[in-house]
Amino acid sequence: MSIYRRYAEAYAKAGQGRFSLQLVPWVAAVLERHGGGARTLADVACGAGEFAVAMARRGLAVTGIDQSPEMLALARGAADRSGVNITWLEQDMRELRLPAPVDAATCLYDSLNYLVDEGELRRAMTAVAASLRPGGLFLFDMATVRGLATRWGNRVWIIQDSEDAFEANQSEFDYDSGIATLRVNAFLHRQGDLYERVKEVHRERGYPIPAIDAALTGAAFTILGRWSSETFDEVTPDAQRIFYAARRR
Repeated sequence: MSIYRRYAEAYAKAGQGRFSLQLVPWVAAVLERHGGGARTLADVACGAGEFAVAMARRGLAVTGIDQSPEMLALARGAADRSGVNITWLEQDMRELRLPAPVDAATCLYDSLNYLVDEGELRRAMTAVAASLRPGGLFLFDMATVRGLATRWGNRVWIIQDSEDAFEANQSEFDYDSGIATLRVNAFLHRQGDLYERVKEVHRERGYPIPAIDAALTGAAFTILGRWSSETFDEVTPDAQRIFYAARRR
């Protein structure tokens, strides 16, 4: 079974989509600087829809794409509560097919790190490029090798502990492959003293910057900038996350 299905509820209860909301000012600034009046946006791997809803509230025509129907159900609920109209598509980012090209695309919260094979990363970027109009923008962030080693190093930690949910996850990082493995162990309250146990295994790979650059240029993108934070800080060897802006040629 694919990830983010039974785990979708626990993910939402933990509020993990908050990070993507922190990137709204960064995306807005890049679109203002390079977007040329972007009006349509595809949010790839949109998760529970927090970012897609935020951008729709800013007036963009948004399409949210995710491979998990459970996450999309949460996203639809968020859009309904916010009173915004968003198109939702259940698709794998490697096989992205939009009804019409868009002005910009986003893929946030290290979603691209889930593609642990470099060929799959290139395939996804090529699919995004094909979904953009010529000159369209692609904005995304990825955890670095250092970032995954730090955040998903060998440890166990509690993600949430409430009356509705308890989640304690275990992670380990393989320096040879650059792959981090996260073992999710969540308990969701159902009724009385009964909880449903949810277990999933998530894997992410940290890519060196030259590999990301090569995947972008191979997918017909021109790199406009890369930064170590959403406040446009310079990339250093200690950077734990990389933020990219690229333009489809």
